[in-house]
Amino acid sequence: MSFIWLICEEILTNSNSILKNGYPHGLVKYYASGSSSQIINGTLQKTKPEYAFDQINKNYDWCSNCGHSSTDFPWLILEIKDQIMKLNGYYLKAGCCSGSSAGCCCYESASYCCYCCLFSWSLQVSNDNTTWKTVHKVEKDYDMAYCKEKTYKFSETHEARYVRLIQDESCPGDPPCIAINKIELIGTTNKGMPLEDFFSDNEEDDVSIIGHIAKNHAN
Repeated sequence: MSFIWLICEEILTNSNSILKNGYPHGLVKYYASGSSSQIINGTLQKTKPEYAFDQINKNYDWCSNCGHSSTDFPWLILEIKDQIMKLNGYYLKAGCCSGSSAGCCCYESASYCCYCCLFSWSLQVSNDNTTWKTVHKVEKDYDMAYCKEKTYKFSETHEARYVRLIQDESCPGDPPCIAINKIELIGTTNKGMPLEDFFSDNEEDDVSIIGHIAKNHAN
């Protein structure tokens, strides 16, 4: 496992943003541990994993499910339909919580709110959605909250069909839960080119968005 967190070097561009280029063509597939609710435009609404990569600038987020035990950690799995990704890094923006300054409140029920910060997490890769390799790990990052964003660059390229972000430790005093405003995967696909270029040569491909909320991919 090797990585470098870059502050000054801009490695995220339009051409190497895998999700940004795949989403308009319906190629982004996802699986999630579950979702909870957030106050959006003044009303309590169930959030969707798609909020984390739908390319809409907003101050509401995807809120994961709130874990029922201290080790019931939430996760989000992403893939690009029929593509192998060549990953050079990723970008994360912590939950913006609809602009609230009172904490990122994600509701498992109408009366139960989880403070969903990222805090400690791993980014993992897999080719079968069963066996996972950790390529990046963050521990106790108190700074990743309230719309805070960071970009991470790997020191080597990782090829994978699936990418999973999974929480490893919850915010102190709260159950496992994460709120993500935006995630982006940096790299290319198995065609050896950015998706932006790939689609310019394949405008007539028939594709569709597929999403799942499922528990059976967390091991």
